[in-house]
Amino acid sequence: MARMPSPPDADRQSPKPARKRYTPSFLRAWRELTPATQDDLAEAIGVTRIHVSNVERGVRPYTQDLLERAVAYLRTQGLPSLTPADVIGVNPESPDQGDIALWARKLSPPHREAATDMLRGLAQANGQDASHAQPVVSTAPAPKARRRGRSGRRRTS
Repeated sequence: MARMPSPPDADRQSPKPARKRYTPSFLRAWRELTPATQDDLAEAIGVTRIHVSNVERGVRPYTQDLLERAVAYLRTQGLPSLTPADVIGVNPESPDQGDIALWARKLSPPHREAATDMLRGLAQANGQDASHAQPVVSTAPAPKARRRGRSGRRRTS
């Protein structure tokens, strides 16, 4: 008896389903504001670097416990007021959401001082006594990609 030909699509495999994406977080953006690498964070919170990478990319879901451990570590790396809610909902690279201190960390030390002076001036123009105000910019080290002068040393003013 003759065999019936199969439909042309029967031999083809269906395409792979798209990889599920999980709720994004800003963990990578916050981590990159510190000197911490994925390996550093992974070691500190007890997971692998691949796990951290997958959470940062939204390939793997984050848990409340993981966020709390990551935030606790990032607080020791120069982000003392960071909260798990910040990691989920605040993009530190957005001018509408970032804190002035976070933006100032991207500046060289002389520019940080200039920014502090400008903000003091604005506060005084707004009728607030800023003469004894503490600097509003973070004194924590700037991210690793910070540039230095031609001599390789920090400039002092």
